Amino acid sequence: MNATIVDYTLARGGTCTGEHGIGSGKTGHLRKEHGDSLPFMLGIKRLADPDGIMNPGKVFAGEAGGREAPEESY
Repeated sequence: MNATIVDYTLARGGTCTGEHGIGSGKTGHLRKEHGDSLPFMLGIKRLADPDGIMNPGKVFAGEAGGREAPEESY
């Protein structure tokens, strides 16, 4: 159901995020919304957190110290 709602929202110019950020349940939808911008976002994260200690894997799955990357996650 969540994927259907996100797809509906993105098709109408909306976002998968909310005022409190993306939330772990929606990280897989980042590619749909931001696509080519994700490497840039990860680069900024790495500049601010070169040791990967701030919420590792929370948004960018597979990041050092984080959880393994799910199929649809970045």
